[in-house]
Amino acid sequence: MHRQHLFPLINKYQVKPDVKKGWIVIKNGNKQPYKRFGIKKNAIKRAKEVAKVNLPGTVDIYKLDGTLQASKSYSIKIVPE
Repeated sequence: MHRQHLFPLINKYQVKPDVKKGWIVIKNGNKQPYKRFGIKKNAIKRAKEVAKVNLPGTVDIYKLDGTLQASKSYSIKIVPE
């Protein structure tokens, strides 16, 4: 018997500094990066693009010291008929 989720799973993307000098986007806490970027701005842009497509989603952006800088959520908007 399949168990259905009452709420959809949230896709979580994290933008973190990389030890190899750059920034990585990590999806759902995976150990391997989803994508690697040289510039933080580009990593944030890509993480937001992917989160908007894979709703519901969140993007957590971290500073170089590893502390959370910002968080943004994207959800499915229901438009009344």
